[in-house]
Amino acid sequence: MARRPQIDTFEAAQKRGAYDECPVLPLDKDPQLCLSRNDREQPFFLICQHDCVLAQLSGEGRIAFADASVLHFDMRPGDYVYIPAGVPHRFSPKAVSIQYRYKALNAGLEGVAWYCPQCRAELHRDVWDTARELPQEGYLRATASFAENEALRRCRQCGTVHPVPDLTGNRWAEVASELRAETGTATLPPAQDRLAIARHPTKQPLSENVYWIGRMANAQLVPMFPYLDPGSIVPCISLFYGGPDSAVGHFVHSNSVDEILVNFGAVESYIKPGVARVGTKVHGVGNMNGKPEPDGFAAINVITQRHPTDVGQQEAVTFICHSCKHELTKKEYDGNPKNSTESEYFVPGLPTLATIIESSRTAEDYNALGEDIVCPKCGTHNPQFPLQIWGWADYRRKTQGTVRSMRALEAAAKARS
Repeated sequence: MARRPQIDTFEAAQKRGAYDECPVLPLDKDPQLCLSRNDREQPFFLICQHDCVLAQLSGEGRIAFADASVLHFDMRPGDYVYIPAGVPHRFSPKAVSIQYRYKALNAGLEGVAWYCPQCRAELHRDVWDTARELPQEGYLRATASFAENEALRRCRQCGTVHPVPDLTGNRWAEVASELRAETGTATLPPAQDRLAIARHPTKQPLSENVYWIGRMANAQLVPMFPYLDPGSIVPCISLFYGGPDSAVGHFVHSNSVDEILVNFGAVESYIKPGVARVGTKVHGVGNMNGKPEPDGFAAINVITQRHPTDVGQQEAVTFICHSCKHELTKKEYDGNPKNSTESEYFVPGLPTLATIIESSRTAEDYNALGEDIVCPKCGTHNPQFPLQIWGWADYRRKTQGTVRSMRALEAAAKARS
């Protein structure tokens, strides 16, 4: 199985089948991107131990939920759906749909479930450990067992018999074989204990559209969802366009977690529409040539990270000399700080992405060095960073203003009570 840091999604999808959930990025990337080309109804409700996100790149369909506050979302190109841990969900395409699922690298438990078509009672659930049995192996085994056993398909409440799931055309055995050959591992015996997947206690499914959010976002790298706590998958929007004032500048970003880019359209750009890629954890952003993009240029990307649960997240932003690469300004920071009632930015009830706040602070410090920033090592004159293109300062100030307003309302309510 070919795993590369950059993938042409539409080309790769021609080799994929319905609900393949085939990982496409190198083995160690977290989150992992899993690709499917869905042309039929999913034969079960899928349940994941960790949060996941479903992204629609082409086609249309509907994702339905069980045991959640949301019944369904309709999906079209550019839609992202956040699926919290433990929420059963099933996709039904109206047209052939190319989808990515963002999943935790170590996916933990996974399961499938079926519900009575008449009274919606749960009929049967099968859960396995993905460290022992691959998702595709579990899909095949559990669905075949459910199809063959009418007792499992008969509702104990109303007596309705669930139709036999359609197993034709699936490629799960082939995908599992490819994955086993790639890793050199074998399927282990199933766990002896009955496994259960816990429902996330507070999160609910949410849906947003890349193009809708991109048009309204007040900064680059704005999160699509209000879920930023440890374990959350965090898709963020970056939209750039051409014109006289479109030069983006340059900085170096380092992050202890992986950042996954998926493009949702590009014109007159070096990037190809539909490309997915993962870069190094220390990488340059923008360019040093100082030239604006052509008037017709446009590109919208979703850059996604998964906030770690068991370790800290270290990030840094560095501005370097455009000539000798000498460090001019650098700031290291916690990429996922805890909320505090004393903080100006990270407070309960207002999810805030630290990357934007700290990038703004670093860029503002860099620009404060002067209108013409001279490198102390080689004497090169470096331009200021075009903060207005990135919108970070607006995000920072608006966050600050929002926090002050929240506290003013809380104080007024407390005073009246």
